Amino acid sequence: MEFAFTDEQDQFRAVVRRFLSDKSPTTEVRRLMDTPDGFDPDVWRQLAADLVLTGSASNGIVLRDGAGFTAGSARVTISGSAAYPISIFARSVGSVPTGTYTGNAIDEILLPATSGNDTMTETTTVRSLGVPYKVGLATSAGDLRIEAVGGVTTPVTVTVEAGVVMRFHKGGVLRVSTASSTS
Repeated sequence: MEFAFTDEQDQFRAVVRRFLSDKSPTTEVRRLMDTPDGFDPDVWRQLAADLVLTGSASNGIVLRDGAGFTAGSARVTISGSAAYPISIFARSVGSVPTGTYTGNAIDEILLPATSGNDTMTETTTVRSLGVPYKVGLATSAGDLRIEAVGGVTTPVTVTVEAGVVMRFHKGGVLRVSTASSTS
């Protein structure tokens, strides 16, 4: 088996390497490791702002296990993906920034709804991003859950902006649990 990067992958590596060498040299990374945050928020904001991703061979961006966009993420454009522009676990869906998510094979934000990580456990807003949300796949139950977990008694509030469309996989369910006590 031979492994080689495509021209696009080599170009991407070069751009990221150049950005990191300019903005985050090894000496700075080592210094930041000893700080409470462990990273420079300004560098991450620069990396996340004005993100343009084109021509992905599958989903444009895949975020799992609580991964999400940073607060500074803005003006994201994803087009030309062979599948969805974004696949993200429901617990992080509120982090998806404004942007352009059209021009992909499937112009929907995918919430795979495959496990407990697809449970909305924190107060969040589902934004109207100009494309529908798809909940579940042929290989998943398609259950989207909203619940407080781990002994948390504060209710989870999910705000859905006007214009949001959520398409559930056949047989999918939206489950909303109540907190054990409310104030």
